[in-house]
Amino acid sequence: MKPKKTLAGRIVGFFLRGVVVLLPVGLTVFLIWSAINWVDDLFSLVFPNISFPGLGFIIVVAGITITGVIFSGIVGRFLFKLLDEVMTRTPLVKIIYSSLKDLINAFVGDKKKFNEPVLVTTSSVGTQVLGFITRHDLEHFGIADKVAVYCPYSYSLAGYVLVVNKSQITPLNANATEAMKFIVSGGVTGFSE
Repeated sequence: MKPKKTLAGRIVGFFLRGVVVLLPVGLTVFLIWSAINWVDDLFSLVFPNISFPGLGFIIVVAGITITGVIFSGIVGRFLFKLLDEVMTRTPLVKIIYSSLKDLINAFVGDKKKFNEPVLVTTSSVGTQVLGFITRHDLEHFGIADKVAVYCPYSYSLAGYVLVVNKSQITPLNANATEAMKFIVSGGVTGFSE
């Protein structure tokens, strides 16, 4: 039997849960807001007699869109490949850059990794978790007949990796996006009812 949490323990638990929910959203809003304010401040320095409310927002959105257009063409792909090579060869920078790049590519783009939702049996009593196969072959670790499954936590992009026998995997007949929504929301949303 679990001991009951004290009031202070419950408050700390609620606080930590709030941090997990609000930190990614707050950080994203802060970074976008900072970029918009920086552009507004720069514009007012260059053109002190002209006031244009919302210009920072327009420039940031347009800049992101134009960057996408440029890097979609042949020249842009070449430049991106060159930049990518420099970033992946620079000590220390390559660790941060590669990790962020892999995380973003796992969710979007042509190399999306979370596209095979599965059910994993994790114990002899039938406990199961939902996740996504990220590697079918672990031979480079010297491991045969096992797969890597990423299991995200609810209300977070964090998670853990399980290395399990292929016999423990049950593929789900489900859309990967809906499965991810279902897992991240703690089973509240995701599948059409």
